[in-house]
Amino acid sequence: MYVTYLAQVSNLLQSINCEKIKIPYDFYTHCSHLFASASATLFTRFCFLFLYGTLQVYYLHSLGSSIPCS
Repeated sequence: MYVTYLAQVSNLLQSINCEKIKIPYDFYTHCSHLFASASATLFTRFCFLFLYGTLQVYYLHSLGSSIPCS
């Protein structure tokens, strides 16, 4: 299940090329370390769910936005 989230998050990160992804990306890196070093705790689950939802919002915003992402 978490491997699926990891793959989906990775795909989203590759498809978004905006400066505004920096904060979620840092959070993603932090979560990845937690995921690799610890068992699937409740925090880790929320971490991935929250992050994936956040990235979806950024992705949808970038699709509908006229602000250039470079």
